[in-house]
Amino acid sequence: LITVIGTKAYYLFIIGRLWCSEAVLVTLNQGLGGGLSRRTAEALTMGMGNGLGGSGCLCGAVNGAVVALGLFLAGCNASNRIGAKAIRAHAEDLERAFKSRFGTTCCRILMKKNNGKNQRCAEQTAFAAEIAASIILQRRPELLKSADLNFLNRRRSRTTIFLKKIVGQR
Repeated sequence: LITVIGTKAYYLFIIGRLWCSEAVLVTLNQGLGGGLSRRTAEALTMGMGNGLGGSGCLCGAVNGAVVALGLFLAGCNASNRIGAKAIRAHAEDLERAFKSRFGTTCCRILMKKNNGKNQRCAEQTAFAAEIAASIILQRRPELLKSADLNFLNRRRSRTTIFLKKIVGQR
């Protein structure tokens, strides 16, 4: 399931549908039943892409993953809610894993390493979603049973998405 979540976040980013932060939160929220509408999940993370509002600072995928940790582990729908200290510890674990894999969480540096290629950003988006999913599912294994596999496995072509935008559908 964790790999499927990463693949969905990768897909949503690579087809140009969502920015990294949005792709991570939308995937986790909808895939694991976070309770937010898709528009709300997108809105919460819109300003985080491209290193927090385009500043090049913290990677948007990491930002989106941390928001997902709060949603699933401390949010109103979370069973056995945990406090801020525990969320911060999990956020640190996520950041450490991301840094271990990519060397930094700074978007500006990641983009230089990526030579501006979206493929690498999509891989980082997938990894952030996978790490967040792993942490969430360790704390809330009951979510495994209710995962929305139809959403997580659905793929649409860029052409289909473009045509839906033209006619005003999501």
